[in-house]
Amino acid sequence: MSAVDSRKIRSRIASEHSATGNLTSQAVSLALALKHNEDVRNKLERWTDELAAINELLLGIVASPSLSNSLECAIDRCDALESTIQESADSLATVNVGLTEGITEGKKLALKLQRSHTQGKKVRQEALLDPLTSLPNRQVFDDRLKLALAQAARHGRRFAVMFIDLDGFKRINDTYGHEAGDDVLRQVAQRLQASVRAEDTVSRRSGDEFLCLIVEPGSQRALAAFVARIFARVCEAMEVDSLRLTIEPSIGVAVYPDNGRSAEALLLHADTAMYSAKRRISTAAPATHPAA
Repeated sequence: MSAVDSRKIRSRIASEHSATGNLTSQAVSLALALKHNEDVRNKLERWTDELAAINELLLGIVASPSLSNSLECAIDRCDALESTIQESADSLATVNVGLTEGITEGKKLALKLQRSHTQGKKVRQEALLDPLTSLPNRQVFDDRLKLALAQAARHGRRFAVMFIDLDGFKRINDTYGHEAGDDVLRQVAQRLQASVRAEDTVSRRSGDEFLCLIVEPGSQRALAAFVARIFARVCEAMEVDSLRLTIEPSIGVAVYPDNGRSAEALLLHADTAMYSAKRRISTAAPATHPAA
């Protein structure tokens, strides 16, 4: 993985963490605002009860005009309470506006976090997959090969590395164009992926070269039969636009520990075996005819 890819991924992850922190802070602010809103509501209820008591007192005073001092006191209390209620109502309106704005901002932050997560996931996928075939890229294959080496050395296991090159692929590109060539590569990738088990790894190395990591390949005869099935599957005709094309692969195989005990040695042996197979096969033009 390049340094640019690494920086891009770290930047996305940092952005997701920042968005998450902002959303958490916003949630705390909303909770505090809601509590304040509840407090104001409770106070208004108490003041309403008090205002009702004052009204009862005023009714008693009206029935006894001689209690003028009590009347003035009640009027003062009523004026003060009315002012307090108005201030509380204004405060409650402000809180409600703040809550509305907070909810809107919270939704924006949640949407931003979701987009950041989606973009970060896309960046991570792009860093691990071949953009044309969606197979694991060379970096992923190398990592899995190292893991297979460590497990094989620890447990005394065997595994195989297959190097696959498509004979005559350049002729397809030159004759039918790069779009047709890309379609051939995608179809070959799908066939290789469908031919291996879940624990195995198929990777596009570059151009028309593919690698297969076969875990626990079994006996030499079983491995030879598997390679033969891969060869036959790739050789099957494929439809590209209005044409049916055929292409043959050259396949080289290296087995751990027989052909090497390091990633470099195994890849070199498989590459050499592949070119040896290519020299034994005469390159023929791809057979073509309109698709049925």
